[in-house]
Amino acid sequence: MTCNWCERDINLYKLCEYEDHNVCKSCYDKYIALYPNRLSGCPYCVGVVEVVILSVEDDIVPLNTSIPDEVYVFIASVSFCCLSFMIITWVYVFYILNK
Repeated sequence: MTCNWCERDINLYKLCEYEDHNVCKSCYDKYIALYPNRLSGCPYCVGVVEVVILSVEDDIVPLNTSIPDEVYVFIASVSFCCLSFMIITWVYVFYILNK
């Protein structure tokens, strides 16, 4: 058996059960150097699937932050508009029913 990449038969790795998936140590080390985050295993079976490494940074929110007054005014005005619409709708429905 020889390496499928360099055609040598020195230090062959048996990484899976397939006979034609032979890779030598030097070729496998070059492969790992090209794809350092790849999944371990046979290069033919696994391919170049890489492990995703996420870096999470903490966003520190100061404790003394407050909600701006504009937000309170907006919420109050929208609530008032919705309540007014509901009351007007109820009055109209009662007016129609009592006719």
